[in-house]
Amino acid sequence: MVAGIIALHQGRIADLDELARRLTQAGTARDRVGAVLRALTPWAATIASNGHSGKSLGRDGAPLPLLEQAPLRMRTADRATDGERA
Repeated sequence: MVAGIIALHQGRIADLDELARRLTQAGTARDRVGAVLRALTPWAATIASNGHSGKSLGRDGAPLPLLEQAPLRMRTADRATDGERA
């Protein structure tokens, strides 16, 4: 598992899919490959694949969620903050 962390961090392995392929080719048991991937997925998601954070894909191979900004309407007991009646 440590070798996978180092390889992902240094960019020698592109993502968890490639790590799984390499582990399988090396003869690692399927259940062990799954355990390694489950353990590394949260961490791999935080590593930017292109060296930038924010809009890039993490090395887990999953795209970041697309979130839309929505206006926040705060309500008081009897009035909305935008002047409308609650």
